[in-house]
Amino acid sequence: MAEATSSIADLTAENVALRRELERYRSIVHQLNTGVYIYELEDRDDDYTLRMLDANPAVALLTGVPTTDQIGKTLDENFPGLREQGIPQAYARVVTSGESIESEAVYGDERVVTAAFAIRAVPLPGTEVAVFFDNITLRKQTELALKQLNAELEQRVAERTAELQRSQNLLCHVLDYAPTAIYIKDLEGRFMLVNQRAANLLGLKTKDMVGKLDSELFPQEHVAQWRVAEQEVVRSGRPVVQEDTVPQPDGIHTFLSSRAPVFDENNQVYAIGGVSTDITERIKDEDELLRTTEALRESQHLLKIIFQHMPVAVILKHAADGRFILWNQSCEHLFGRKAAEVVGKTDYDIFPREQADSFRVKDLEVLQRKRAEEIPEEVVDSATLGRRILRTNKIPILNDEGEPIYLLVICTDLTEAKRAADERTALQAQIIEAQQHALRELSTPLLPLSNKVVLMPIIGAIDSRRASQIMETLLQGVAEHNAEIAIVDITGVQVVDTQVANAFIQAARAVQLLGAQVVITGIRPEVAQTLVQLGVDLQGMLSRGSLQSGVAYSLRMAAQGG
Repeated sequence: MAEATSSIADLTAENVALRRELERYRSIVHQLNTGVYIYELEDRDDDYTLRMLDANPAVALLTGVPTTDQIGKTLDENFPGLREQGIPQAYARVVTSGESIESEAVYGDERVVTAAFAIRAVPLPGTEVAVFFDNITLRKQTELALKQLNAELEQRVAERTAELQRSQNLLCHVLDYAPTAIYIKDLEGRFMLVNQRAANLLGLKTKDMVGKLDSELFPQEHVAQWRVAEQEVVRSGRPVVQEDTVPQPDGIHTFLSSRAPVFDENNQVYAIGGVSTDITERIKDEDELLRTTEALRESQHLLKIIFQHMPVAVILKHAADGRFILWNQSCEHLFGRKAAEVVGKTDYDIFPREQADSFRVKDLEVLQRKRAEEIPEEVVDSATLGRRILRTNKIPILNDEGEPIYLLVICTDLTEAKRAADERTALQAQIIEAQQHALRELSTPLLPLSNKVVLMPIIGAIDSRRASQIMETLLQGVAEHNAEIAIVDITGVQVVDTQVANAFIQAARAVQLLGAQVVITGIRPEVAQTLVQLGVDLQGMLSRGSLQSGVAYSLRMAAQGG
């Protein structure tokens, strides 16, 4: 009996201890911020029979639903939306399998604020399961934000990487296709980077130059010159520009080289960057340009001298307003004005207004027609030479668009030439008159053969003027010599027509009026036939076949009469 009493006491004490321990655990569970559910699977084959047996106070805080409204109800009754996420099915598997699970779920309905939860379900003895869950919405939001931020960062990194790659590719493309040699060397002269142009100068590929010393690729004397410049770059920390000579297959080329320091993160020079441009052709062009410029200057000087000493007045005007630009020495002499007085002024400042108006009107006509014109004669008043007569040529000078920009005026002084021409004309008239007088005497000579006989031989054609001259000479000779017989020899007259025959008849009759007789000699058969056919009346005139017979007859008759 005593033993039984002792066992009961022990059991009672153990029971009390267990109850206390249970209360401690319950107290701990109830103090947790983590929600705790106790479910029982009433039918192991039916996950719809999961019924809530107990829950700690944190459940109400996490779900927003009082625990009293949840205990005693099935999981589907409390949170029907969890079945779509497979939560009841998972809890049932924990009971049947005896294995814990961890999961996450997002839930919300008209009673529960939508939130994300981390769930851990562990099996309990029998058919019960304990479910621990925490609201991980903030953590999820943070994780999502971090994930998005990480994705954005990764995107930015990818974009920057791609941009850097594009920039690097573009830079490499630019460097390789640049017309200048570009390179970077370390302080020992070893190539760290070269572009394609630099490699082409040696007929190499860029990879064949990188890593090699410049002394391995170029003659030592050239390298020594470059090293001096590179040492100055390192010493001063500033760029150095100079001309370098580099041997090429077609000869020595000249390069304009700019060397600059390359600094590290400690602002120390660790390399030298260089850009070299082949200026060989440019130097040749500059030399040629210099020679051309000198030639142009010499030509300009010569043209200026020629312009100033041209024997004609040369003027250049602005097309727009007619202001003088050039005025040579012949202008100064012709118009009595120095170039310094005229350049920049217009015709209205130099000439009387009437003449200036005339000049400007003609200038505008030439500029409008856009072609050169000549004024054969125009009168201009000179300040020193008085009134002058000029021949003026006006020539428009056009620009590339075909519009006149200047007017060239060339004036030739004709005054002295016209005066000389007039004098020559008068002198020529006098000479012609003297010649005509001499010709008259030669064409109608009158030869005295004796005191009473004169001879006039006629040669050539006879027109009305010469016929009148023949009559005048014959009458004057008969009267002057007091001749009784005048011999007219027509042996040299090829054609005798009515006009010639009438001239002879009138001369004979005029001579008869002076008391003398006309004897015609040298009538050829064809001339006699012509006279007969023309019906010419030669009454009162004697004729002999030849001059010899006519002279003999006349001298004899004159002697008998004496």
